[in-house]
Amino acid sequence: MKEINYNSDIQSKTVITEKIDIRGVLFDSVTMDEAVEICDRFIDETNTARVIHTPNAEIVQMCIEQNEYYELINSADLIIPDGAGVILASRILRRPLRKGKVAGIELCENLIKLSAAKGKGVFFLGGKPGIAQTAASHMKERYPGLKIAGCHDGYFKDDAAVIKKINDSGA
Repeated sequence: MKEINYNSDIQSKTVITEKIDIRGVLFDSVTMDEAVEICDRFIDETNTARVIHTPNAEIVQMCIEQNEYYELINSADLIIPDGAGVILASRILRRPLRKGKVAGIELCENLIKLSAAKGKGVFFLGGKPGIAQTAASHMKERYPGLKIAGCHDGYFKDDAAVIKKINDSGA
């Protein structure tokens, strides 16, 4: 079991999630609703960066083949099982993730919807030039209250400049 403490400006809450080891990746056994609730607490925290990883079977395999990735993946604040392959592996290994798959793309859309409702800004990062802007535009149409804090494609060499842009955006 893993105890996660969420201290927001509104209230303090502790959520206990079960950690399930699938080939060395420590997944949080959560439903989509539980993952959204945890992320809701993350959003309410001020000046606290949080990391969510959504490993699928290919990422688990990458960790097995390149052990240095275990530390990176397992260091996240929340690790959700993204993919039927991970769920199937959990059953085969007799460590079932009973609550099922939590698709990263679906979690992201739920977080965009939540951010729009809370009046929080979202920064869109990644993809070829223009893709982040297109995604932001589509999400703005779907969730009219959404504040677009910024966009940047995934083709950059200066990590520090992009991190500064994100941090300065207020997302």
